[in-house]
Amino acid sequence: MKEKRTQLITMVTIIVAIVFYFLWPTPQKMPAQPSVIDIDTVANTVNASEEMDTHATNLSITSYQQCKQLIEKNHAKSNNFGRSQDWSKYLNDGYSIDDITSAIDHFSNSNFAASWRAKQLKQHSKFDLKNASLMEKLINALPDLPEYFKITTRVPTPALENIANLTDKAALQLIATTELSIDDVAWLITQEGIPQKVLIRSIKKLDDVSQLLGSGSNRREKLLLIDVAAFHGQDKVVAELLQQNSDISNDAYLGSTMEYALAKLNYVLGKGIEHDAVISQMNIVEQLQGLNAPAFFDTQTDKVDSRLMLDGQIQTGV
Repeated sequence: MKEKRTQLITMVTIIVAIVFYFLWPTPQKMPAQPSVIDIDTVANTVNASEEMDTHATNLSITSYQQCKQLIEKNHAKSNNFGRSQDWSKYLNDGYSIDDITSAIDHFSNSNFAASWRAKQLKQHSKFDLKNASLMEKLINALPDLPEYFKITTRVPTPALENIANLTDKAALQLIATTELSIDDVAWLITQEGIPQKVLIRSIKKLDDVSQLLGSGSNRREKLLLIDVAAFHGQDKVVAELLQQNSDISNDAYLGSTMEYALAKLNYVLGKGIEHDAVISQMNIVEQLQGLNAPAFFDTQTDKVDSRLMLDGQIQTGV
């Protein structure tokens, strides 16, 4: 795997080098007067190329500022190149998700790499598979449909939209009579004011609490329901999920369940949020410690922090 990853990065590096060779402008002195270049002028320049002075020297970089600008432009071009690539096509060439994640991280940045990786992993979720099936049926029925048109399953299911305004008894009755997906439950966990007993009742309706979450806006790079609960301070929910033998996230690149729990604990401590929130978050960390749940802050602190900030979760807590 390491050899294939190296081959992929080497191949893409060569492509970038070729692109830079042909696209990077050759430094030269600016003309004293602005000139208008038309097709004939370009043609004459090409035809007369053999008569040009081939010994003319290029303008060299002579200052720190020029060097800094060159590095910044090179970084920007590399980042743009990384974002313009259809990285998924390399899967068909036999490269693994790990290989391509490393390449994206190298040419672009860790946030983009994490986003791509999560999207690839979540393509196997029930939510994404259902959406893919809906799109396939729609395209078969309407072959001229524009490529930008997308159809997706609604989350949450409409019946849950006003659940936060109900009494506890009414909310429990609604949960009992509503068909729920794991993505509906993930949405419920992120909502303020919903008692944990309502959340626990919704979890007990699920057939598999360890199934992958879909690519919904409220879940971002979180892979499992327990990741959402651990980040949102739902200690009793975490306990219920563990009671049902929920898996915990331990991806080689994305944030783990313990990382989400510790990140939120750091946030509530730093912001001086109410004592109960700190206690709940500490309870979650202790539960995960009992399972030897891993965290990789020693090697991925910047990645995890930046991804949480990108989600808008650290600032808003949603």
